[in-house]
Amino acid sequence: TQVVVNLANVGANFGTKILNRDLDNQHDRITGLFDWEGVRRCCKFLRKERKWQISGVINENFMGTDQRTGTRRKVPVPE
Repeated sequence: TQVVVNLANVGANFGTKILNRDLDNQHDRITGLFDWEGVRRCCKFLRKERKWQISGVINENFMGTDQRTGTRRKVPVPE
């Protein structure tokens, strides 16, 4: 099975549901809802557990926070 994943949607849902980010919070409005860790977990699950081939789509030069950096600083697509 081959699927296309909207990475922006996945990252924002992770930020909202797992990291409890909320646009009513001023700090979250500045950094945004998105986090790369949600994308990482989703892709790992789909590849390893479901054995699906995935293609991810996101805006060119997109920047978002990444829990692995230990900060809320926005970073480009991680390696």
